Amino acid sequence: MPINGCLTGYFFIKGSTYCDFPMTILFAGAFGNVFWMGQSFLTVTLALNRCLSMISPYFGDILFNGKRTFIWIGIDICYMVTLFFTTKSVFFNAAGGAWFFTPFLGYDYENYRNWIHFAHNTCIPIFLASFYSIFALSILKKRLISSQQPQVLHVIYSEAALFLPVFIISVVVFCGALVYDYTQFFAIPVIMVKAASFSWLFIHGFPSVLFLVTHKQIREDYFRIMGIKFFMRKFKNRNTTYTNNTARLSTNTQA
Repeated sequence: MPINGCLTGYFFIKGSTYCDFPMTILFAGAFGNVFWMGQSFLTVTLALNRCLSMISPYFGDILFNGKRTFIWIGIDICYMVTLFFTTKSVFFNAAGGAWFFTPFLGYDYENYRNWIHFAHNTCIPIFLASFYSIFALSILKKRLISSQQPQVLHVIYSEAALFLPVFIISVVVFCGALVYDYTQFFAIPVIMVKAASFSWLFIHGFPSVLFLVTHKQIREDYFRIMGIKFFMRKFKNRNTTYTNNTARLSTNTQA
């Protein structure tokens, strides 16, 4: 976010190109590129985790239970370090207001294409679409089978609630990856470049907000850790009121 947010804004206001700040733009572009690829790798890993938790909890535990999650994070870090030294950087160009693999915006795409980045961004949408299609079909299947079992339905709805923010993040990653692949071969409208840059900011800054809004347990843990007792009482009172109203409705129905 400091690169695609603060630094990009500064360069855009100044009207900077690679020749103005060569070393700064070179290293900032290299870091920004590998962080994008590392983050999108973790997005696919999270999609795999969500998919296995629904269709095969046994294999999900084998791959992700306990400290095994840190193994995946370690793989991602090694992947990022390798990419930093083996792949081409991106360069900021004020004419497009974003970062491109060629410093000569509008021509000379052939000599500056990053095929590793292209392969990565091509695989990301394929994996995301595959995992979430399987996840959605699994939810639909269990919903049809368990339509008469309220307890099972409650578990399914809980999984679906956790799935929603992950799915939103993945859709943004999906679109951003395709746009960045397209820019390596063709000139695109500025509005699409801005949308791709926004997607980059979105997936790094907005997930925490999504999880706080949509996931009760994460929200309560956050309020507890931060010592925000007012909001904890507010949510607890609202849940208590809902429970009491539900109980009274059930009693009246039985009567």
